[in-house]
Amino acid sequence: MASYWKQITSLSLPGLRRACSPAAFPGRHPVRFSAPTWRRPYSTATEPPTHLDEKEAGIFLKLSGKLNPSRLEVRDISGGCGSMYAVEIESPLFRGLTTLKMHRQVQDVLADDIKGWHGIQLKTKATPADE
Repeated sequence: MASYWKQITSLSLPGLRRACSPAAFPGRHPVRFSAPTWRRPYSTATEPPTHLDEKEAGIFLKLSGKLNPSRLEVRDISGGCGSMYAVEIESPLFRGLTTLKMHRQVQDVLADDIKGWHGIQLKTKATPADE
C-alpha cells in the first residue's frame, strides 16, 4: 500500500490524469454523474397538493394567493423540522423582472415566516407570454 501511495503522490498532474483516465482501465466505462431525472410534479391548482405537510401547505397558500403562480412547488429540505424550504415558482407577475426582483417579491410574501427559518432556496421564473 505504501508503494502505491508513493507512486500516486509522485505523479505530475499530466501523469495523474493518464493514470486515472478511462484508457488506464480497459473494458470499464468511466463513471458519469447526472442530475436525478425524477421530480415531484408542479402544482397548478389553487389548493395545496395532498403530499404537502401543514407548513408546506401554508407556504403554498400564501404564495398562490399573492403571486398567482402558474407553477408552484414547496418542499421542506431540512429533514422535516421546518427550518429550510425550497420554493420553485413560475408566475406571469414576474415578466420583465430581474431574478433579484422576483426573489424579493417571494421574500416579501413570506417575510414573517422567513424570520423563523434557517434558510430558503428559491427558483423563480416568469411564465411565458403565450401561456
